[in-house]
Amino acid sequence: MSDVDSIVSIGEVLSLAMLADLLHRRGEASFRKAHPHPFLVLVSLPPTDLEWIDPSTVEEPLEEVVANAGKIRKEFAVAVRKTDRNAYANKVTVGRAKNNDIVLRAPKISKLHAAFTLDDPAGNGLMDMESINGTFLNGLKLEPRKARPVQNGDRVDFWRFGFEYLALPEMLKLLAKWH
Repeated sequence: MSDVDSIVSIGEVLSLAMLADLLHRRGEASFRKAHPHPFLVLVSLPPTDLEWIDPSTVEEPLEEVVANAGKIRKEFAVAVRKTDRNAYANKVTVGRAKNNDIVLRAPKISKLHAAFTLDDPAGNGLMDMESINGTFLNGLKLEPRKARPVQNGDRVDFWRFGFEYLALPEMLKLLAKWH
């Protein structure tokens, strides 16, 4: 295991193969009930050069993911869902600190980096929470504290962590290809 393998991590990473198997075994209705939220499908990770790594941010290893950092992959996902870790009732928070709903453990990620807003009837929004290194939606840097609508298929980047935002119907289509 390299130094990088034990330092970079993403909280609550779900394997698409595992999710596809769960969908196949339990059926679509059961899967929808257990996972009604959208997902962020991992597309790319920051480069593995050690210059940006801070050992104090260690949480859990992601050996398979980090080994291919910087390459385009669609093998892992993170659920965009509220947990009991953050105090915001209407936000799914993203950041380096362990009290976020989505944890990205890297020093270039702010403790509270961004948030998905859940209170818009038109759908989820995404806002940068005054992060140092930025939150990007389809390549455009978001203005701090200004929510922008996020839609199925959008590219979402938190610093150099790249994701594709998938609503549940599109996630089910992606998982169907895995089995």
